[in-house]
Amino acid sequence: MERRRWKVSFRISLALAIPALVVAVGAATAIRGYIRTRSAVHTLSESIFGQVAAQAAERTRGYLDNAVPALDVLVSLSDRAQHAGAHDSVIGHRLHAMLRANQGFTWVSYGDARGEFAGAFRRDGVVRFDHRRIAESGQSALDEHELREDETAVFVRHEDNTGYDPRARPWYRAALTGTRHAWTAPYIFYNRHVPGISCVRALRTSGEVSGVYSVDFELDALSRFVAQLKPSANSVVFVYTRDGEVIAHPTLSVVARGASEPRLLRLADVSDPTLRDFRQALAARDVDADGHRHLRFVSSGAGYLGSVARLPIEGGLEWRVGVLAPESDFMGDVERENRATLLVGVVSVLAAVLAGLWLAARVSRPIDALREEMNHVGEFRLEARPPVRSVFAELDAMARALESMKSGLASFARFVPRDVVRTVLASGREATLGGEVRTLSVVFSDLAGFTTLAESMEPDALVRTLGGYLDAMTTTLTEGGGTVDKFIGDGIMSFWNAPLDDPHHARRACLAALACQRALRELAEDPSHAWVANTKTRFGIATGEVVVGNVGTPDRMNYTAMGDAVNLSARLESLNKQYGTVVMAAESAVSLVGDVVLARPIDVVAVQGKAQGVKVYELVALASEATDAQRTLARLCAEALEKYLRRDFSAAASAWQAALECAPGDSVATIMRARALAYVSAPPPPEWSGVSLAQGK
Repeated sequence: MERRRWKVSFRISLALAIPALVVAVGAATAIRGYIRTRSAVHTLSESIFGQVAAQAAERTRGYLDNAVPALDVLVSLSDRAQHAGAHDSVIGHRLHAMLRANQGFTWVSYGDARGEFAGAFRRDGVVRFDHRRIAESGQSALDEHELREDETAVFVRHEDNTGYDPRARPWYRAALTGTRHAWTAPYIFYNRHVPGISCVRALRTSGEVSGVYSVDFELDALSRFVAQLKPSANSVVFVYTRDGEVIAHPTLSVVARGASEPRLLRLADVSDPTLRDFRQALAARDVDADGHRHLRFVSSGAGYLGSVARLPIEGGLEWRVGVLAPESDFMGDVERENRATLLVGVVSVLAAVLAGLWLAARVSRPIDALREEMNHVGEFRLEARPPVRSVFAELDAMARALESMKSGLASFARFVPRDVVRTVLASGREATLGGEVRTLSVVFSDLAGFTTLAESMEPDALVRTLGGYLDAMTTTLTEGGGTVDKFIGDGIMSFWNAPLDDPHHARRACLAALACQRALRELAEDPSHAWVANTKTRFGIATGEVVVGNVGTPDRMNYTAMGDAVNLSARLESLNKQYGTVVMAAESAVSLVGDVVLARPIDVVAVQGKAQGVKVYELVALASEATDAQRTLARLCAEALEKYLRRDFSAAASAWQAALECAPGDSVATIMRARALAYVSAPPPPEWSGVSLAQGK
């Protein structure tokens, strides 16, 4: 009798052998690649950190380089007969000139052996001059003036006793060492309580110090600079002294304020766990002979890469540039690649076990692509994508049916706001009539003079011409975050903060209106739309509570907004014609915009149907693009309207006249000046509130 041998199924053998081989080869390849890649990434990070430290060193030294030549010039121009003390006006002019010539200097000052002090300094872009003198009573009196470019001085303030004695300050004491130039260690500047460093040189008479010149630098600029150095997404670059005092950090305040005098923050004082763990990893060890030190440490369970570089400063000072970054910033792609490799390995093993690798690939790929396409359709994302194709007839037919459905939905999407449809689809509920009260920013726009243009065109040409204009407007409004509600002929109604929340809706609405102006100027450069240059589009903007939702019938509804803010924005669009403006916004919108837009007040107007007045503004330009003339015009109009509302009509008329001199022919200033002059001749009744009634809609 033949002995039966134990046999293994070919399917099982193949299912075990292929996965085992795939796992073994894949694991070996992945581990080797991970080790080599991690080593390369660490080497790359050290190189990047070194470049960042070099940038910080170069910027810092460049920041301080001009101090020594400046002091040499000041001392060379000084002599005992001409400059007996800090009160000498010639010293003041030279300090002022030196500060003007060196934009990086914070202070250029001189203190003498009697305790007198003169200093030119820059604050908020304005140059001022301090003169301090110590009276017989021992009090330090201060006179401060603003120095203008025409060399005139305007008195700012006087203080009887500031408690300041230059001879007791670190910069003065540093000059007494006998060296030609001296640099102070970083210290806290008097009164301002900001960190700084000074370069000083003594003026000696018969071997004795008769006075000290000083050039001061506030180190806040260094903190702003290191904040811009980002070797990786979550990295931190900071600067500290060899003794551990922090002098520049992108987020921390480097001044420690406690019960005693303010002082520089020390690394040991920092509560930030990452910086604390970095200091502990660094321990007592300093940079190596090349001036660098690289390390890896763990903080809060995550790996970090750190680097320290020597930053020598003149006068024997020496700082350190520290760089920290999560290891994941550099290893993130490697980790993601490993996870992807693992996923591919699992899929490969499963495919091998099922003995259907080829068939599964042929079937699963188009199915996955169809699923992704269906998800996009379900989210109402209908952008064009490469078509899905399959050798299997059923899958190919399904893909073609899906493409046909997308085409139909894309046509439907041109009639409704896509955000509205996405919101309905995401809710999983059928759209029904109803609304909610929300604060929206509403923008109405209208094309001036289009009726005359339309009368001279054939209907087809009119539709194509208007289509190009509306496309440019709609694209700009939508890219600005707006929901385009409806077209009213050549007019457009749009709003912000619905259906999706937008906490900055007023700002984005105003920015979108200004962006439309730019878009139309670009459109006018197209020969086929050159007519746009001969027209102008007026905008009305208002913010307020409205009812927004589905309005209409159960079978046919429109997602829209209704309320006072909607009506007001439409009235403001029309009100542009009365004042000769283009973009008019209610105070309800302008008050939420902030300083990103330059707006000038126009008037307080009661639009048709309203008795209460609304302060209206013209949006002039983006604040970053506004000219000096535009800023001056806005300031003068604001002053004029304020005086007008206080019934100081003569002063208001003068202010609007000044605005006309700044912007000849300005319609707002012309109209308001004429109204103010009329009130000068015939004052309004006592109950006059400053509100003017809008003419027409």
